[in-house]
Amino acid sequence: MPSIVSVGLMLFWGVYFAMAGTGNVVDWATNHGYRGKYFRSSSKNLELMEKVAQKHGSGDSSIRALFTLIMSWELLSAALYLAALGFYLAGSSVLVSYAFFTGMGLFAGLILGNEAFVYYDDEEEHVVMLLAQLLSYMAVALL
Repeated sequence: MPSIVSVGLMLFWGVYFAMAGTGNVVDWATNHGYRGKYFRSSSKNLELMEKVAQKHGSGDSSIRALFTLIMSWELLSAALYLAALGFYLAGSSVLVSYAFFTGMGLFAGLILGNEAFVYYDDEEEHVVMLLAQLLSYMAVALL
């Protein structure tokens, strides 16, 4: 029988990454001229990344490529968490580790990016999110 805590944690992380990825898709669309009634808000992450990168002389194209990678990674993480949840409810934990390690890998990469660009304003948040996923993974593995 599936653990309600495990189900809740995988659902939470799946929804979290879907929301984060969608916010960044809206941000990307807004910054590429797609403005309309469906794009009222965005994450503002692309603008932040460009501002930080300008201090280090990084080009816009490399920052946009990095932003696209992060956005894609978030959406991949969401899909993996939700697929892992589906398999888990069917009695298989085949994707659980992949989902958690993909999510943790994103935040590990963001922490390294904070260090590379000497931008520490968001690093604590990224560390906390990495640790929260690690604790969630441990809870799912033990239950």
